Amino acid sequence: MRKNRNGPVGEVELMFHKETMKFVETGKTGYGE
Repeated sequence: MRKNRNGPVGEVELMFHKETMKFVETGKTGYGE
């Protein structure tokens, strides 16, 4: 984890991580796999 990255980039990474966790929870990637 890069703790030295904050601001807009950190926000985007956090949102992306949340989306990834959603995919992990459902066991699907949302692309029909």
